[in-house]
Amino acid sequence: MRNLQAALPYVKGFASPSTIDLAKITVIGPAEPVTLGRIVISDDENHWSSFVGEDTTNNLAHFKVQRMDENRNWSTVELQPGDLVFYDLQGNRVTPDHVSWYNVNVSPQLLNRLNSTMPYANFYSLQRSSGCLYYVMGRATAQVVGPQRISWRDARHLEKMGYQVNVTYNGRTIISGYHPIKWDLELVDDAGNVVTDPHTSGNYRVRLSKQGYLSVGLSKKDFATHYKVTADIPQAVQLYQPYDPTPADYQQNYGNLDSYSLRPVSDSQAALHVAGWHASGASAVLSNGYLIVFDNTLGKEIKRVAIKPVNRPDVRAAYQNVYGSLESGFDQDILIPLANAGDDLTVIARYSDDPVGGEGQRIDHWFARINADHGNHAWIDSVQYVDGHFRVNGWHATNQALGKGHHTLIVWDASQGKELTRITELPAVARPDLVKAFPTILGADHAGFSVDIPLLTAMTTDKIQFISRYSSMADANRDYIDYWFAPQQLLSDHRNQAYLDQVSVQNGKLHLAGWHATNQSIGRSYHTLIILNANNGQELRRLTTKQTVSRPDLTRAFPGVYNAGDAGFDVSFKLNSRTNGHRLTILSRWTSDPAGNGNAIDYWFGSMLAPELSLVPTSGKNSPADHDVEKAFHIDNVSVVRTKQDPQIQISGWAASNYCADWNRQMTGNPLIDSSILDNARQMHVILEVNGTEWIALPLDPGENMRPDVAAAYPEIWGSRYSGFNGSFTLSHIRMPQVKPTDNFRFIFRCYASGYKQHDDMVSPVYHFDVENQTYTVEAAK
Repeated sequence: MRNLQAALPYVKGFASPSTIDLAKITVIGPAEPVTLGRIVISDDENHWSSFVGEDTTNNLAHFKVQRMDENRNWSTVELQPGDLVFYDLQGNRVTPDHVSWYNVNVSPQLLNRLNSTMPYANFYSLQRSSGCLYYVMGRATAQVVGPQRISWRDARHLEKMGYQVNVTYNGRTIISGYHPIKWDLELVDDAGNVVTDPHTSGNYRVRLSKQGYLSVGLSKKDFATHYKVTADIPQAVQLYQPYDPTPADYQQNYGNLDSYSLRPVSDSQAALHVAGWHASGASAVLSNGYLIVFDNTLGKEIKRVAIKPVNRPDVRAAYQNVYGSLESGFDQDILIPLANAGDDLTVIARYSDDPVGGEGQRIDHWFARINADHGNHAWIDSVQYVDGHFRVNGWHATNQALGKGHHTLIVWDASQGKELTRITELPAVARPDLVKAFPTILGADHAGFSVDIPLLTAMTTDKIQFISRYSSMADANRDYIDYWFAPQQLLSDHRNQAYLDQVSVQNGKLHLAGWHATNQSIGRSYHTLIILNANNGQELRRLTTKQTVSRPDLTRAFPGVYNAGDAGFDVSFKLNSRTNGHRLTILSRWTSDPAGNGNAIDYWFGSMLAPELSLVPTSGKNSPADHDVEKAFHIDNVSVVRTKQDPQIQISGWAASNYCADWNRQMTGNPLIDSSILDNARQMHVILEVNGTEWIALPLDPGENMRPDVAAAYPEIWGSRYSGFNGSFTLSHIRMPQVKPTDNFRFIFRCYASGYKQHDDMVSPVYHFDVENQTYTVEAAK
């Protein structure tokens, strides 16, 4: 029943049926299908918009809501506060807080009120499409910028004076650089009066007119209509009195072409950029300025454009008595056919009384001829070895490359007279500096290249020549223009140079920092540092790596050495105190061998006195941390003794480890003295492990079995002279009913730290014991 009530809200109640009758209930709706009640909202057509932050609640007086009853008659709904609300265009109820379109529509409050009083056959719901479209705008600000000094005559044509309008909202530019059309701007005097035909010199303001407000708002894309220009920042201007030109004024014809350059803009057009000025007293009556491009090669004009005036205070200062000298500048592009870009050109500046074509009465100024550059220019700026390849930087600029859009760099072996490799489709690199040097070469501004060349064996010995090629073909084998750079030895420096910057002891280790740079390391990517005992030549330590230290300082110092930038090293070695007082020799080696042996180029640093290494590690008393822990053991003899009740495994040999050392005291070789030292040292145990489980541990008494042979072989291990042992394990202690030949036995030689919380192990191979036959085997003797 609850479900039926929710689905059919017009059903007011149900009879109370019996349990049996529940199975017989049939719900029948009205004779006609239920229809949605219709609601229409409209505004008074005078209040279709507001501004952000000013009207976030609906004024009911501006809107009217009508509904259709069951008899299809329309009636007006009496509105109450809260009956109308805002929805965004996706149908979500919102409070307008930004510039956008919204819908004003009925609220759930109004729907509920209507549905509570409606006839049973209809109910009302929200139809968002029938809402009233509402427009929330932002108050934008317009700023007029442009010349600050114009003549009376110019004030009649403010749209031609180069003024621009920018529109901002909340500090964000909405419209930038709008060029006003006629009547968009107006002149205002200090009293605020609009002046349409000024005849008095003085200070005025240029601002947007009413038409200008509309033009600015509607001149851009649709988004611009979201903003209404409600205030303006006027541009202060000073009007000066013009004069009627005299015959002498026509003799005032001055100008200069300050700069020019060419660049391609499409497959058919090039942009000739010109900057300069043209001042003439005749411009007082010949007020229309033009720039004309004359092709001297063809003997005819190829393009004409209107001048976009630019203020030139410097020209005004030099020609104060020449009318219009302040606005005599130009700085703009002229689009010409690409096919004519390589011709000899002349730019002509003209003032004319013809506002349409620039003919009629006129005065011209011919600037100096622009002679097209027909040369083939190029340069290699640098060749550097970087990360396994050469990086070649340079440029190649020529008008002969027009129509040849594929740029290739060829690597030529001048010694052998053959091509080594080529890199095609070089990306263009911007080179604005070349525009100044070669203003008439199209594409000079993007004539640079930066290309990576792989290192080839021939480059280490032969003269290499680079060829820059522009071609119309992708394979660069036909229709091309080349520039051959001079041959050069890419790797001319064959010196073998190195230096030790630092030798010190850090954290109980020997620290070495320095560098080894040489072109002879090409093909030898592994760097090895070797430490030798200078007294007997015995190698003590070595370290081989491909990971070097970056040294950009060496790149600057040795620009011709390919690995200079990665020639550094900064390593540490573990050494024992046994090196104290000895002389060491350091060897730096580049090799192709990961083991640091064959095919090597070496640098021998001079011998040095080994730094003193303390017996006590830096991390604290009696600790092996950061110390060069050396250890060794050997099982001299293993045997099985079978008795009726207690089979035994007997073992003898030696085991020594620096982990067991008393770091504060060195062994003397005198048994009487050393015995007391051994009593305070860490203890060594031998543990019998069976099938991965430790069963029996026997402490070893290092003082009982002198081993001078071990001391001679391992002088660097603390206590090696007293490392011998001889013991036995009684197998009945294992509490196993039987020792099988398949059981895995191992001996673990363990030195415990203080409190038995830490230890260090040496582990034997796996043994298999046949107790019955008193034999054993070893899986992998080491």
